[in-house]
Amino acid sequence: MPYSGFDDILHVLLAVSDASERQAVRRAGHQSGLPLRWEEAASWAQAWQCLETQAFDAVLLHLSAPGEDSAAFLQEAKRRGLGTPLILLTDTADNAAARDWARAGASDLLPKSRVSPESLARALQNVRRLHRAQMQANRADTAREESEARREASEARFRRVADSNIIGIVFWEADGTITDANDAFLAMTGCTRPEMQQGAMNWRALTPPEYWSIDDKKFAELRQAGVCAPWEKELLRGDNSRVALLVSASLLPPPGPKCLAFVVDVTERKRAQDAQKFLAEAGAALSASPQYAQTLGEVARLAVPAFGDWCAIDIVEDSAPRRMAVACSGSLPEEAQATRFFPLDTPLPAGPAQVMRTGRALLVTDVTAPVAGAPGLHSLRSYVCAPLSVQGRTLGAITFAYVQGGRCHTAQDLALAEQAGLRIALAVDNARFLFDIQARAEREAIVNAIGQTLRASLDAEQILLSATRALGEALGVSRCFWCWMPSAHGAVSVAPQQYAAPGAGVREQPPHLPNAPLPSPSLSSAAVPLVSPPLPGMRRAKSRLCKAWIQRAKKR
Repeated sequence: MPYSGFDDILHVLLAVSDASERQAVRRAGHQSGLPLRWEEAASWAQAWQCLETQAFDAVLLHLSAPGEDSAAFLQEAKRRGLGTPLILLTDTADNAAARDWARAGASDLLPKSRVSPESLARALQNVRRLHRAQMQANRADTAREESEARREASEARFRRVADSNIIGIVFWEADGTITDANDAFLAMTGCTRPEMQQGAMNWRALTPPEYWSIDDKKFAELRQAGVCAPWEKELLRGDNSRVALLVSASLLPPPGPKCLAFVVDVTERKRAQDAQKFLAEAGAALSASPQYAQTLGEVARLAVPAFGDWCAIDIVEDSAPRRMAVACSGSLPEEAQATRFFPLDTPLPAGPAQVMRTGRALLVTDVTAPVAGAPGLHSLRSYVCAPLSVQGRTLGAITFAYVQGGRCHTAQDLALAEQAGLRIALAVDNARFLFDIQARAEREAIVNAIGQTLRASLDAEQILLSATRALGEALGVSRCFWCWMPSAHGAVSVAPQQYAAPGAGVREQPPHLPNAPLPSPSLSSAAVPLVSPPLPGMRRAKSRLCKAWIQRAKKR
């Protein structure tokens, strides 16, 4: 009965030496109803020529030439790795011979005496099915090998990226234990590979507490989506300093570590951003008020803790340095928060006093232990000091210091301190210029008021009384009175006219003044104003006004 189990045409090589056998096989194939396309080869050479130039679905084999028989053909096929199924036409149907031929490489045996349309169709069906299964298995093996090769190539590329240390790469488990990392990440954290291999590195332990909530949100996003958007955070180094990082993480399929993260060190970029922010905010604070005694304190607070645990601003007034502002981190030891920390008379060979004398900035990255233990220094680690210079004059100095941890200042911090010093110097110089203008205006107002009093009356007592009141109110002093100088060498006597500020009271008897060199011996008789110590809160500018007015009065 004809068999029609294949829809596509089968391409079959009929490698049979005997022509009558070839004709019998073709007749059986025609009667089977199979869609067959035949190629014939009567010898070894013709058979291999066909196999090398064409693709076949099966080979029907029975060669009998000496040295080129079917057994030799099977050996050559195995040597060449021929994958086409081979159906061997045999003279007998012995089972032992069938096993031998199968071990030699035959896919199936078909006795010549049993060749029929049904047996030929069944043999072709079996080898076709076997061949297809083998092809699928080969393709699966090839796909598996290709997948493994791709995976190995991908791992090799990833390892090259990791070993290049362009960015930090880190693997960690669900509990935060870091299981693997490249040298770039280890350098960022200051940890060693043996510490990591011993399980001593933990993502949570390396993270400052203020970043825990941010990490928790990102890990929740990671569990939900498998990846998360990059975020910025800081990690603690072994010396308690910090490194700013940009982190991108993703979950990994099991087996293996739970998470993979790529880490970029953005410390320098963040420090530059903090520097620009500090300078902008400091400039705004300095321009908010001409009273620099208050604004300098705000500038010092802005510098902590971004550029140091401690910051001080010193100003030269009346040729003597004076500490105008101090700010420090709340986490510093109590002795480091004291006002006498890092005094101007520090035993350091180089400090704020030297900077104010020379006008040159100073960077000290490592303070030696004996010096750091000196009184007033208390574990000082590193500091940078820059002058407040404007138009060739040094008005003071600004100092940043690290007291705790392993952080130290860099050349970038020195440049920042110099820029901040320039802004502070300009603000102080402008404030003093405004004070001088105000002082000059007040002095002129006092002189004008006294002049009007002199022009308005000829009564000496009234003139002295009005002038004393006007002078005392303008200067803001507690008392103001006059003394008479009858002659160049006469006794000095105090006039009864005097001014007393509210709450100061009026003396019933003016104080006795001993004989002393008179301030203006060239005048035969003059009235010189004497001003007692100022009230609390009296401005220095007004005390200078008093001196300026007295000098002008002496010249008149």
